[in-house]
Amino acid sequence: MVTPAEPAWTGILPLSKWDQTAVITHVSTIYFYKPSDDWLGRNDAMLDRIKESLSRVLVHFYPVAGRIRRLPKGRLELDCNASGVELIEAESDAQLADFGDFSSSTKLFKNLIPRGL
Repeated sequence: MVTPAEPAWTGILPLSKWDQTAVITHVSTIYFYKPSDDWLGRNDAMLDRIKESLSRVLVHFYPVAGRIRRLPKGRLELDCNASGVELIEAESDAQLADFGDFSSSTKLFKNLIPRGL
């Protein structure tokens, strides 16, 4: 779990009726990074940099590090509690070219999405 690097604002943000009209779902995001030559050989250097950068960003974008909470009668609110965000690192022997155009219909692409978390 990556949490804000510094104390971030905590509190409750009520969601408007408009905020609650859409289906609430998790959106999986995948980023691919090709390391430059000076990063090669330093196993955790890139991941450490991503974690540190994300941690600094969460100070300013504190709602992202919070949790949506269901209230009585089905209303929702955002609990800005600095719980953090999950960052998953993975490695593969596959080449980027194996994924084609990265369309969601590619079988390999579906294998990249974490399940059951």
